[in-house]
Amino acid sequence: MIRLFQILFIFPFLLNASTIRLKGNVKDYTGVVPNQHFFSVDLVEEYFTDERILITEAVLDEHGNFDVTFDLKKVGLVILDFGKVERSMFCVPGKSYFLKVRAPFLSLTQNHGYFAKDVRNAEIENQGDQELNFLINKLDEKCSDFLFNNWEGRKSFPVVDQFIQKLDSSFSNLGSKYFQEHFYFKKGELLMYFQRNERSKFALEYFESKPKSIEMLQGYLLFDSFFKGHFNNDVLLQHEREVAKAMFNRDIPKLLSLCYTSKTGNARKIQEALLLKGIRDIGHENFFKKSVLTEVLQKIEDQTPFQYNALVARNIRVSLNHLEEGYPAPRLIVNNQNGVFDIQDDHNQYVYLCFFKSWDETIVPELKVMNYLQKRFEEELKVVCISTDVDTSYFKELRAKFKSKELEFELYHYDFDIDILLNYRIQDFRLDRYDEQTTQKYYLISPSGKLVFSPASRPSKGFEYDFRKLIAP
Repeated sequence: MIRLFQILFIFPFLLNASTIRLKGNVKDYTGVVPNQHFFSVDLVEEYFTDERILITEAVLDEHGNFDVTFDLKKVGLVILDFGKVERSMFCVPGKSYFLKVRAPFLSLTQNHGYFAKDVRNAEIENQGDQELNFLINKLDEKCSDFLFNNWEGRKSFPVVDQFIQKLDSSFSNLGSKYFQEHFYFKKGELLMYFQRNERSKFALEYFESKPKSIEMLQGYLLFDSFFKGHFNNDVLLQHEREVAKAMFNRDIPKLLSLCYTSKTGNARKIQEALLLKGIRDIGHENFFKKSVLTEVLQKIEDQTPFQYNALVARNIRVSLNHLEEGYPAPRLIVNNQNGVFDIQDDHNQYVYLCFFKSWDETIVPELKVMNYLQKRFEEELKVVCISTDVDTSYFKELRAKFKSKELEFELYHYDFDIDILLNYRIQDFRLDRYDEQTTQKYYLISPSGKLVFSPASRPSKGFEYDFRKLIAP
């Protein structure tokens, strides 16, 4: 083990400046290697929506070991996603990490609830006392202990100031530039309560003078907490008519000035961030039409000089229009004994997606119609049916019913992947009273992966007519 750690500490010098290497071992608490041998490595792209992007996929060997490398340009929050088990960590370009992942993989496979997940910080075996994750965790522990043990004292400036001085003596000369910035915003979090009557001064110090604060996790957490309810409770209440007029006219400069008054004349990035946060907060309420908010977000995305803000604007726009026609279909991967279906693969066909409950007897005639549709539009259409049954015995019975009568398409089970239910807004429980819209949902997805009909018509209720019109020359 000592020899392995020596190799890992020497290895970073052999990496490119932007390359990160993750090695480790994954096992259940019982010592068994989990059946799921594949996992993804994701990066949190930005913190306003917590949107993740896939960096790479990795595989476990028969002993549960993995070894994966990827490139990052700057420090990022990386998540190892094993399905119901997730481990998160900050990754520094040019560094190598050895991870030990121990989790209740076996018991989680038997638990299908929304909260059946094991989500924690990654356990890094080769971290020293100057390693970024070690320092952040140590700082967080000290701050949490202080707040927990000082219910009254945390509202007293002398008490908090004394605690911050102790933190300075312990952390001010440790770690990298990233950690020192993290530490700076952590202290701001402790002092925020005492600056509630001097909001302009606090905003100037922590946000306007440090516009990149929103691009790092602790800076964003401070920003989000300090300006909590700012758009709803301050901007809209005090300037309701002006905001409505500016929204109607898509007047971005006016909206920015209403969100925040600059003290230096150089606050465009923070003004945009406040407007984006405000739109995110009110997006699913009835203040403004979704089409108006979408156009405002698109305008910010097109006009902003800040790449990060453009990314946030795009992600909020996509989130606001989740499952709306013309937007990308949510990620979906299912498998059965015949293979894997991935919505992001190039299909060169329209995908007619059906989610159903096997215990609902009305699905049987619909499957027969879909079989006809698959034969009739063999080149243009791919039918994919996914059971969302909690009790899989119903699904097995349905498959047995069609075993002797071959279907021209595949039947899948969602395999208790909660993300599928959330992404496609599927209920995961049986109802005593239900209607067809509750038990079956249909979507039509273009070859480029965008939603065409959301929802689509049922097979027996006019889908063929709609599809013929769509593909007509």
